Amino acid sequence: MRSFQRHLLLVGLGNHGFDQTRHNIGIDWLNHLVRQYGLTWQKDSRVAGFTADAVWSPQTPGRLAPPSMNTADRDAWTLKLYRPRCLMNISGRPVALAVKAYTQGHEQLLVAHDDLQRELGAVSLKLGGSANGHNGVKSIIKALGIDKFRRLRIGIGRPKNGTRDQSDIANYVLAKFSVAERQQLTADAFPTSMANLVQYLQMREREYATAEKKAAARKQAKAAVSSEETVELPS
Repeated sequence: MRSFQRHLLLVGLGNHGFDQTRHNIGIDWLNHLVRQYGLTWQKDSRVAGFTADAVWSPQTPGRLAPPSMNTADRDAWTLKLYRPRCLMNISGRPVALAVKAYTQGHEQLLVAHDDLQRELGAVSLKLGGSANGHNGVKSIIKALGIDKFRRLRIGIGRPKNGTRDQSDIANYVLAKFSVAERQQLTADAFPTSMANLVQYLQMREREYATAEKKAAARKQAKAAVSSEETVELPS
């Protein structure tokens, strides 16, 4: 039986080198977390990207911390933050490498990415389903061979003129946020994204705690049966 491992691979999607553009909001959020909680990015050649380690504890749910601060917390979760060093549309292979290196399976994967369908700063979690036209997510689905992984979608809105022209949309997502938009993200979208992450971890913690109790009860029942079987009957 697989052991219960409190771990999450948190991926931020974007185009490497295109910082603070709309398409890079997944990476930008992870950069925000690294700055806010005193984490450190490290180049990680085996997964073609950059990783940062963090821990999350149910005892202090509103924040992340560097690994050294929660080593004694039995229920602490380990988080591996990851940003691929590639273009958005070919994110699949690097993410698949990270899933293989740092998880027990896709159930420990959460991908943060931009979403044209939501207004600027709107955030939602989704499990599985189509890529909704997002080429980075589409690439990951193809590389993993499944679509049942969690996504944290951060809204960037659509062009104000309502255009559906693909070249106009491409220019829009590759453009940088305005100063006012950046302020809105920092004040609203990024804290909301963190709140969604915390809610997800709390949900998973409840599931793990319940599963551990059931496993312990089964083990205890099995031990009791084994003990009864070894008792010798009086002659």
